[in-house]
Amino acid sequence: VGYAREGLLSIHSRSPEFRGKYDVLRNEFKKTGAVEEMAESDYSITSTLGWNGGFEWKGKRKELDDPTFNINRVTYEYGKTIGWNFVEGRDFAREFASDSSGVIMNETALKLMGLESPVGETLTLNRGYAHGEFTILGVISDMLKGSPFIPTDPCLYFLTKRDQEWIYIRLNPNMSSRETLPKLEATFNQLITSAPFDYKFADEEYDAKFRAEERILSLIHI
Repeated sequence: VGYAREGLLSIHSRSPEFRGKYDVLRNEFKKTGAVEEMAESDYSITSTLGWNGGFEWKGKRKELDDPTFNINRVTYEYGKTIGWNFVEGRDFAREFASDSSGVIMNETALKLMGLESPVGETLTLNRGYAHGEFTILGVISDMLKGSPFIPTDPCLYFLTKRDQEWIYIRLNPNMSSRETLPKLEATFNQLITSAPFDYKFADEEYDAKFRAEERILSLIHI
């Protein structure tokens, strides 16, 4: 499916108390030893919301006109947290200040753009009030976000410094959930007092969305 579902938690941060606490939460969670990494995203992994056009690049074919891309805004550690598989290039890295103007794309986006050597190329955004130039840092394997019966969407991932609605937590694989979850809940309750520690396992979220599709696929095979 293009990411590692096992041992991955999601929290939908709808309470205003989450605002401005991402770095504190991440640092305190990691201090417990129960968390390998944590990141934020504007949409859940299985969501296909968020579409924008207005992009230009070198060698863009005229017949493409203005294609739209599925856009996600994420924090630096998103790829490490959910388990991106890189086909080319590298992930976002805090040690490179220029990565704030970087972009990661999936294989479908690369095919649409037709770039032979994408890493290092420039993607230009010129849409209404939004303008900017972004350097392509890497290409990841397609992730199953929408229906498995239709082609994968072309996806672009940009860094953000703003608070996002979805928190993803990669649990320590050397500890059981019986050990990790109480540690996380205790830390969470100290920092976020107005919202419950309401989490979901990514594999359960995936199963809830794709159970019907997988049943249909099984029937097709039969």
